[in-house]
Amino acid sequence: METSKGTAGGQPGDSGVRADIASAAGLLGGLTLLSRLGGLARDVVIGALFGASTSADAFFVAFRIPNLFRRVVAEGAASTAFVPVFTSRLVEDGREAALESAGGVGRAAAITLSIIVIVGVVFADQVVSLFAPGFSADPAKRALTVELTAWTFPYLLLVGMGAWAMGTLHTFKRFAAPAYGPILLNISIIVAALWLADVFERPVFALVVGVLVGGFCQFGVQIPALRREGLTLAHLLTRGDAAVRRVGGLLIPTLFGGAVYQINILVATILASLLPDRSVSYLWYADRIFEFPLGIIAVAIGTAALPSLSAQASAKNWQQMADSLSYSLRLTWALCIPATVGLWLLGPTIVEVLFERGEFGATDTAQTAWALRAYVVGLLGVASVRVLVSVFYALEKPRIPVAVAAMALIVNGVSDLALMGPTDATAGWWGAALVASIGDALAVVDLRHAGLALGTSIAATLNAVVLFVLAKKQLPTLDLARLARCIAVHAAATAAMAMVVMAGIRLVPAMAGDAAPWVCVALVVPIAAATYGAAAIALGSSEMRDMFAILLGRRS
Repeated sequence: METSKGTAGGQPGDSGVRADIASAAGLLGGLTLLSRLGGLARDVVIGALFGASTSADAFFVAFRIPNLFRRVVAEGAASTAFVPVFTSRLVEDGREAALESAGGVGRAAAITLSIIVIVGVVFADQVVSLFAPGFSADPAKRALTVELTAWTFPYLLLVGMGAWAMGTLHTFKRFAAPAYGPILLNISIIVAALWLADVFERPVFALVVGVLVGGFCQFGVQIPALRREGLTLAHLLTRGDAAVRRVGGLLIPTLFGGAVYQINILVATILASLLPDRSVSYLWYADRIFEFPLGIIAVAIGTAALPSLSAQASAKNWQQMADSLSYSLRLTWALCIPATVGLWLLGPTIVEVLFERGEFGATDTAQTAWALRAYVVGLLGVASVRVLVSVFYALEKPRIPVAVAAMALIVNGVSDLALMGPTDATAGWWGAALVASIGDALAVVDLRHAGLALGTSIAATLNAVVLFVLAKKQLPTLDLARLARCIAVHAAATAAMAMVVMAGIRLVPAMAGDAAPWVCVALVVPIAAATYGAAAIALGSSEMRDMFAILLGRRS
């Protein structure tokens, strides 16, 4: 949704705000869908070329670090820290003041990120020791990971500046240009993998080229839109001290509070490096499928809602803010409830269709699907957190989600150790014996890498529940009855959808033979989605009516 200049500070009525959120979420969801499809295509290519191998494990760890930064900053902290500050300047002091603040923050971001990149490249060895300690048991694997990490670290600067550009554009409710960046990243990696793998002595380095080119594209694609909004080089040369301090005060806690899911994923990667070979890859491929609905739904809705929530907070319009939160949560739940059940039922088939070819075998499919189902348990919680934290950042109260995130991180660590089973106490890492002993003391069940995924889900669900209770205290007029009805309506519609999916799983193999997985995904998924949409509307879902209106090109 590209609005005209100066609209960010407006105070539309309740229906206008809902229309803004739904329309922006529809646009972002559509572009994110393209990005996620590109991401799946990228991982299909990587899976076919490298499978769940030593090279794949090394690249996934090396890329996990800057990719974590992209997820945390580009899809979270940049908006939640930048948008409230820039929106406040826009509402109170006008466009030029907002642009000066954005320029000052951009200058500070470029300097800070450059320092981080230099440190990361120089100390890549220590970074790998921190994020993949279990690789010490395989010197060749560890050496490859260190080299890949050093080459991918400059991506942090590129994606960080892209995140700054995104936060600036979101302030003016321009959502399209920033959403093209991830699409270009995926295209870059795919092209590099297919065209350059044979050029390198070690083919995995083709992926590094794709990452760096994609990072440049993520930032560059937003420059024309920034110019159209009036941002010039002069703005980037301003110090913007007040804005920098204010953003900095929000950014650091925001990085942690809004990113606890991604941090938990990173913790799982660290612990997976202590499990049998390929565990890191299984978690990576499972997470890629899990991120598909999460990005389309939670990131799109949370990003779309934040500018409206920030403007309402600046105007102290608490009732409208409560209504915006309620509507955002209802949209999220209306889409996440069926996605959870659908991924649980069809997870193994989806993994087989996407990845089982080349170096990726049937055993890899089964292990990845196992992890996917464990992740799916937490989909509703992870998606809700992305929306709920926006309230606290719009209110400029970042300490609340930070405290909750710290609690969730502790729960995640304990759950991981209790569910992952025994690890090798003699692995070539100083902490291996400690992890093994704590794991033995906390052991509940041995789920291997799937236990790590389930631990992430447990922590995310707890995080969402606590944040919801605290958001209700901040906005006491939040309509709980309407939220409960939303859950009941969409759970009933999901039950109808589940019956269609289960019937398809039983009938398609008998009719399609070896092509059954492909036919199941191509036929059952759209029929199930149509069943869900029709059932939800028949049961009175205003959220699904709004989403259909967006799909048909009408404002809700």
